[in-house]
Amino acid sequence: MKKLPIKAAEDVAKAYGLVQVIIIARARVGRGDSVDHVVTWGKTVSDCSLAAEAGNSIKRIMGWPESKCHSWPRRLGGRG
Repeated sequence: MKKLPIKAAEDVAKAYGLVQVIIIARARVGRGDSVDHVVTWGKTVSDCSLAAEAGNSIKRIMGWPESKCHSWPRRLGGRG
């Protein structure tokens, strides 16, 4: 299974004229196991920050460990 890249969200934004994109996806890996992805992208630094905050909120709702709910835009020195 490949990691879902931020570029995928950027491509969606460019194709549809959007300023923020949040992708929530799930991959099945094995018997009954799955891996969730939350990918965010924003056109401006402000859009990036807002999308990242929304993505972190979505992760919390989905029950992700709190340690994984603090992603920050790469443009602002985060780990994406």
